Amino acid sequence: MRRFEPVAEPFRRHDEVRLPLRATARSVGYDFFAPEDVVIPPMGMAMIWTDVKACFGADEALLINVRSSMGAQPVMLANTQGWIESDYYSNPQNDGNIGIRLFNLGAEPYRIAQGQRIAQGMFVKYLTADNCNSDGVRTGGLGSTGKSSAQCGMITGRERRRKPALPLWRVGGSGGGRGRGSAAVCGAPAPICQR
Repeated sequence: MRRFEPVAEPFRRHDEVRLPLRATARSVGYDFFAPEDVVIPPMGMAMIWTDVKACFGADEALLINVRSSMGAQPVMLANTQGWIESDYYSNPQNDGNIGIRLFNLGAEPYRIAQGQRIAQGMFVKYLTADNCNSDGVRTGGLGSTGKSSAQCGMITGRERRRKPALPLWRVGGSGGGRGRGSAAVCGAPAPICQR
């Protein structure tokens, strides 16, 4: 189950909400639309809150990129690519409001008209390692993950000098495989946004 929804009324910044849409039957990404007119000065940034949230499975992510036509200006996402996790949906800080922060690398102001396509979102499945995972819970909205998660496999400079380097991959050998086993996917978790 995957879907886009407007954020709850108290979190909205605009009167009208336009949900993302695939331009064609074969489009990979969903186009996000500007909810208002925006002008980004040269070498400047603007955060555009879409008033849209996305519901999807716990083993999925929503990747955000600018549209390819925006490279002519050039305009890019300020963080180069947006990654949205499933627990961003309905978070208590902003109800999962997807924000698109654009950076204008051009010499001229970049003008965005209300309703203009400003980014594309693509749903993808992802895998996790058998170790180095966290049981942390999201407590906020944008930029809130990783503030208290444990570090996995951190080796200090002193330990690095004492321990021999371990090979990351084994090529060849008996069976001709790479690595020392394979990660098992134990079934997809249920989405957290069921109603």
